[in-house]
Order: sequence, then structure tokens, then C-alpha cells
Amino acid sequence: MNRHYMISFLRSKQFISQRLFLLLFLSIYLFNFLDHLSKIDSFFLIDLRNRVIGARLFSQHQSPYYYKWDPSQPETLYDPIDKCGIKNNGITAPPSVLLLIEPIANKSYYSISYYWVIIHYLFFLLTFIPVYWYFKTDPSRLYISLAGIILLFSSQWRSSVFMGQSHFFFPAILSVAISFTSIKAVSRYFFIGLLLAVLVWIRPNAILLIPFLFYATNINRKHLLVGLVSGCVFFIGLTLLLNHGHYWLDFFRSCKDWVEYYVSDVPHRPCYVLDSIEGKIVRFPQIRPMQWQGEVVNVFDILFNKTGVKINQTPINIGCASVYLLVLYACYKKRFAATEDMILTGIVLYWLFEICGPIPKTSYYFVELFIVVYFMAGKFSVLSKSNKLVFLISLLCSFLDFIPVNLTLSEILLMISLCQYLLQKYLKHEKSPLDKGGCII
Repeated sequence: MNRHYMISFLRSKQFISQRLFLLLFLSIYLFNFLDHLSKIDSFFLIDLRNRVIGARLFSQHQSPYYYKWDPSQPETLYDPIDKCGIKNNGITAPPSVLLLIEPIANKSYYSISYYWVIIHYLFFLLTFIPVYWYFKTDPSRLYISLAGIILLFSSQWRSSVFMGQSHFFFPAILSVAISFTSIKAVSRYFFIGLLLAVLVWIRPNAILLIPFLFYATNINRKHLLVGLVSGCVFFIGLTLLLNHGHYWLDFFRSCKDWVEYYVSDVPHRPCYVLDSIEGKIVRFPQIRPMQWQGEVVNVFDILFNKTGVKINQTPINIGCASVYLLVLYACYKKRFAATEDMILTGIVLYWLFEICGPIPKTSYYFVELFIVVYFMAGKFSVLSKSNKLVFLISLLCSFLDFIPVNLTLSEILLMISLCQYLLQKYLKHEKSPLDKGGCII
């Protein structure tokens, strides 16, 4: 009786604690949102600018990726980061993102900047809430709330908001997909397939995640495939209906040009310089002393900047592809991981290609890994001591700007902690609570 009373007492304390931390998270979330909204006049949202221009060109039925502004063109199509000496411009978002922005693109850039901050914070919640719901225990929810508070104060989130980036789609969609794995409905894998099709449409590189899901033991592969195919057919049909096929071809050609540009180190300069655009003063983000060392996360860029040693991109690509195929083969042979674990395995390989790629991967990309932070926080109670330590150090490093390449170190340690968790599960042949009865054919 006393033991039962003690257990009930401890559970009630955990329940109260997690509710208090959830309330604290929501309070800080609201404070941060209002604070960032109030500071929007001090920032130009420089990366959002070229996406808005791309969407405006869409509305004029022009291909955006090779558009070059000159003084004879309207100021509404001017991008201050467009460079001379390269064929394409600064628009790196796929046509899907430009299409989503198009409904608000013809408003004033001043108004769009406010909308974009609101959208950022909506997607922050859209990443947080599904993972919070997925984990049912009070300790897990408490740690997820703590993780949310940490991420709200991170420089990566601030950078994403005030640069006007769009990486928030990635963790939000995966967060919803992971939450669907805990729903008992038979059709859940169909909707996971649809979500992954949406993710690839918005972020084509995310196709790297998809093969891993077919090796999960608790997944209905037929439903997943039907969801994926349905999504693909819809988006292909939408592309044909809107006559956007040539935009996608230009986008992939522009990606190839960007790779060639970064590999060749061609010198560049702005084509035109305007101090004010659409009534907003152009303010480029200021980088603090030593901060530059942590802004660029790609490992081989850092190696070149620090030592002058430049490694050819071809062997790097071959190495990444080999690792990808080896992990994929290992997952095929084992076939006992839960769906959510296979999503996370795919994220590890997706991240590997990003951090080893030639296109600079900067601080705001870390927003894509918010889903990993939340998941590891939710599993914190069951992690080994060494795994907990690596995870905590990874979060700490992201705030230590005085440490050279601190953001790179933070990302690497975070992914090491995730790999530790996954390997421990794989080696022990542990199964998810939802993974009962083996594979659904």
C-alpha cells in the first residue's frame, strides 16, 4: 500500500512538473514571437527576398532562376544578393516553395516580412506539438518542453527567422509523419506516404529518406507505396496543369550551376547596389568576431578555410554514396527497426550528404534537425549515460560562439548521439512498443 502510494505520488509530481514546463515553454514561445515580430524593422530578411522575387516572376509567367535584374526593371524584382559573373541568380528554392509563396508575393515586402515571421512560429509549433503528443509519458514531455525552450533561444532559430529561410518545412512534416506511426488507423501508412511525397516536392533532397522506410518491420509497405505514388501523381499533375515543368528543369540546371560555381571559386560581386528596396533599408546580417568560424557547417569548407587543403568533390560524393548504400543494405538485412527509427536513420544519411556537399550549409540549416532534438529529448530517460552526455554537450555547443566551428561540432555530436541510440537498438534487437507482430506485407 505504501509502495503504491509512493508511486502515485511520484507520478503526480512528474505530471505537475511536465505541465509547468509546458506552460513555461508556451510563455517563452509567445515572448519570443512578439519580440521577433517587434524587431522585424531592423532586419531585411535577405534570403526571403529572392524567394519572393521568384514567386513574383511566377505570377508573370517568367522562369525565375536565370532572371537578371537591371535598372530598367521594376524595383519589386531587385535582389541585392544577385551576383555578376555567374549565369544564374540567388534563387535556390525549388518551384514548389515559390508556388506556396505566390499568394502573398505581390503584397509589399514590408508586409511579407511580418507574415514570414508568423509562418516561422506556426511551423515551430507544428514541429513541437506532434512529437509532444507522440510521447505519452510525463518525463518525455517534460524534456521535450525543455528542448523547445532551448531551441527558441538558439542562434540557429534566430538566424532562420531574420534571414527569412524556409527550412522549417522539413522538421514539421517529419514530426507529423512520426506522430502518425502511433495512430491505430490502418490507413496511417498511406498518409505517411503522402507526407513524404509533399516533403520531397518541397525539399527534393529528402528523397534520400524514403528507401529506409520500406525496411521497417511494422510498416504496411503497400499502403506506404500507394500514398507515395498518389502524392507523386498529384504533384506531377499539378506541375503539368500549371505548366511549371520548365521551371523544374531550370531549377535543377541552376543547382548544377551553383555546384560548379562553388567548386571553381569564381570571384563575384553584386550586380547593382541599392540602399533601400520597397521602403526597407537593406541590412546585411552582421557576423560577430570569430562567429564566421561557426557559420559555415560543411566539414570540407572548414578544412579548406583553416588549412588551405582542398579535397576534390568527386571522392567525397563517392564516399557518401558508399556509406548510404552500406547503411541501406544493413537495414535491409536486419529489418527489425520501427518506422520512426527508420525515418531517423534516413535523416542521418540526408544530413551526411548536406554536411559534405559543396553548397555552403550555414547555421539556419540546423532547423531541419529540430525533429532530432525533440526525439532525443523524448527518449532522454532511456538513453545510456554516455548517450545523454553527448546529447547535452551537442546542445551546449550550439551556444558557445567563442569556440571555433561550434555549430559544426554541435551538429556532429547531435548526430553521434542519434546514431548511438539507433545502434543500441539495432544491436540489442529491441523493438518499439508499436512494433509488435513483425512486418505487415
